Amino acid sequence: MGDGDVVDLFAPDAGGNKRSNGMVRGTHGEAHGDAVWQPRSHYSADEFYIRSDKKGQSQSMTVRLAPDVSRRVSIEVQSGRWPYQTTSDFMRDAILHRLQHLTTMVADPELEHFVRVQMNLARTEMRQAEVEANSKLVTDMKALAAQCIQANDYEALGAVMQDASDTIDAMRHPYAGQLKRAVREWYGAWPASHLAQRPNIYAD
Repeated sequence: MGDGDVVDLFAPDAGGNKRSNGMVRGTHGEAHGDAVWQPRSHYSADEFYIRSDKKGQSQSMTVRLAPDVSRRVSIEVQSGRWPYQTTSDFMRDAILHRLQHLTTMVADPELEHFVRVQMNLARTEMRQAEVEANSKLVTDMKALAAQCIQANDYEALGAVMQDASDTIDAMRHPYAGQLKRAVREWYGAWPASHLAQRPNIYAD
């Protein structure tokens, strides 16, 4: 990342209000449950606000940085330690966190309300994306397994089962349970003529 990097920030919704680009909670973050976010009492610096607008409605800002700062940001983005995929992700996250910090420095109800709205919208978008992604993963794996069974391709079915088994630990309820039940059904229905190709998982 060098001088003049362009960072997409807030995209306007249908009513002309600005919307945040969403939130991803990384492995270092902590969940806050379903309580309404309040910037001065429930804010967590461990959350990552990086989702980019996908509808082409985002606005941009140009940021010029000193070479050493730019190099450090690039190192962190590319390190794989954080959920950043681009330098724009890093800048969106930094800007939202700084806006929140400003609400603790000045008594500005308008700013505080703006930041609260951005964070609540970010959380909503993050949860929506998570639900959609997990639901699609379970549905797609079940559909692929059904195709494998119909084609009598048990080598491919074994690979699907292994992929599903490896995924379950990273999923939360109810999606992990749905996928686990599916894997056990595939395991139990495996024909005796192809037992040599059956992965040794969920044998209980």
